[in-house]
Amino acid sequence: MNFNLSDYDVDSLRALYEKENENLKTRLLNGAQWEDVKELRFRITELSIALSKKIKSIQGANPAESTSSDMEGR
Repeated sequence: MNFNLSDYDVDSLRALYEKENENLKTRLLNGAQWEDVKELRFRITELSIALSKKIKSIQGANPAESTSSDMEGR
């Protein structure tokens, strides 16, 4: 993608992911060939990775969201 996905918040990333994923599904159901949607699949993968990293960074930054077993090693 041409922009820095790490600058987006979770809700924005999720919205972009859902939009692109729906676009992919529609194109495939309308007969697009798998290879023809390669760039779209790549964008969806990049969005998924960025969303996962963002969620993990938020969860890791908040000790209240850790389970007690996570805290035992600290």
